[in-house]
Amino acid sequence: TLEARVTGSKVEVSSNDWSESIRENLLLVDKSFILPQIVGSFDPILLTRPRRFGKTMCVSMAEDFFGVPRGETLEENKARYMKLEIGADPEFIKKHCGQYPVIRLDLKASDALPPSWHIAYLFAARG
Repeated sequence: TLEARVTGSKVEVSSNDWSESIRENLLLVDKSFILPQIVGSFDPILLTRPRRFGKTMCVSMAEDFFGVPRGETLEENKARYMKLEIGADPEFIKKHCGQYPVIRLDLKASDALPPSWHIAYLFAARG
């Protein structure tokens, strides 16, 4: 059984940016335990859940973790994840945090899709 824990103390409903939410200590569900599952799979990942279940935040977390840091050092990024559930596996953080170019396609903002479609894809180059 996988269990997520809650982190942060401030409540804000409108934020979908993982790194901003962590920096501002916003209340969120720590789903960092799924990051090793993303690395272990070479199949495309499709996140399907009802609205407001954290799909965009989960993709934002993966993008922040795997992608090359912007606006901070790699060590600052790694330190942020050491405080989360994934921090129980420091070797995973050392090996994968900030190591991949990430392309994120967010079709939620597209006018080509009906408003009820909320799909986010995350592609990471694996070497």
